[in-house]
Amino acid sequence: MMSERRAGLEDFTDAPLLLDDLYDIFGENAEAMMTFLRDESIPSIESGLLSLAAAIADENGEQAILDAHRLRGSSAMIGALNISAALGEIEDDLRRSDWQHVPERFVIATAHLQRVAVWLAERNRSVA
Repeated sequence: MMSERRAGLEDFTDAPLLLDDLYDIFGENAEAMMTFLRDESIPSIESGLLSLAAAIADENGEQAILDAHRLRGSSAMIGALNISAALGEIEDDLRRSDWQHVPERFVIATAHLQRVAVWLAERNRSVA
């Protein structure tokens, strides 16, 4: 059962994110929350994934670990737990110097991010 404090989240039951923590920050201001995700969080994660992709392509394990770790936390903070999990697996693999599954895990992380971006775009269209 949804608590009264979380009652404003029923409009986001289709979200590919767990929005509880963001609800704690933004309260019932769904527009501010969506703007934060669209204009700040998702572009930051996209940029970080570009950096991670470059580090992976260069086989720069140290940089890739730093990027994966930072992105793992950033994704978790906005409730993008699927993205965070994939990045956590990348980070764990790289800490063991095991590059075998890193490319496929990167594809999974980017696919989850794309799902979040599409969901946000659809929400923005329905509000406009």
